[in-house]
Amino acid sequence: SNWGRFAQRSAAARRVAALAAATCPLAPSLVWCKEPVEWSRGLWNANWDDRAVPPEAKGTLSPSGPVRHLLLVRAGQRHHTGPAAGHLTPLGHQQAAKTAAKIKSMTEMRKDHYGETRATITVVRSSGEPADRESAAVIAAGLGVALAPADEALAGGEPCSPNGEAGNDTPRIEAAFRKYCHRAVDHPQLWAEMKKKKAEAPAAPAAAGAEGEVAEKPGQAASPAEPLPVYEVVVCHENLIQYFLCRLLQIPPEAWCRFAMYNCGMTEVKFRPTGGASVVRIGDQGHLSWPETTMG
Repeated sequence: SNWGRFAQRSAAARRVAALAAATCPLAPSLVWCKEPVEWSRGLWNANWDDRAVPPEAKGTLSPSGPVRHLLLVRAGQRHHTGPAAGHLTPLGHQQAAKTAAKIKSMTEMRKDHYGETRATITVVRSSGEPADRESAAVIAAGLGVALAPADEALAGGEPCSPNGEAGNDTPRIEAAFRKYCHRAVDHPQLWAEMKKKKAEAPAAPAAAGAEGEVAEKPGQAASPAEPLPVYEVVVCHENLIQYFLCRLLQIPPEAWCRFAMYNCGMTEVKFRPTGGASVVRIGDQGHLSWPETTMG
């Protein structure tokens, strides 16, 4: 049976199989699951952004850099008809202002089980679409940070069809994913620069240390303190945010159309130096009241 084949794969799978075959303790006559579909498994690609430490550099170069956070924000409510079509409504401006206040609160010190931290917002980016640009301008002004030039790679579009077929917008949206979703340090590039510098440097005589003293190796230094995490804000169409999530989680990209997000909902993802990636929140609109919560 499906369960028989599935249970042979791992100890974890066997535990799940036993659990599914058990009865619910609150209702002994209710069987939790009789014959579930077989789950597929794919190996995690740790070098998904092509920035991992090269194999030949391991032992010499370690993963480095800050934890990088990306705050992906859907634009505020826009006009859909009339001369102002595509631009923010008054409520859309209000949503963007409240989003700016929420993000600004993240720059205050926070303390929890893992220590003290605060967000350092470096820049706000967006596409050139009117609602995206206007929302980004309100957020950047509220944070007191720079608004980067518009990036047309972030414009709205259809990442792919519900069946996973590529379309006209696919290459552009995939390029936007690769441009913005990655760990902070490009380790192959760093390794190439290190090799070039070593090749160009003149050979130095061996340093003679005092008796009982070990000469310091070139380039050897005390380990620096762990860098503070950095945050970037990107305002764009919800379709791109949903596609980015699928690519980041390494699930079929056509699953983007199974998400839905409210205006000015915030999605946060973070990238570790090792290549680990986490989704912290999806479409968070807790900073908006229910009457301020809109779709479209």
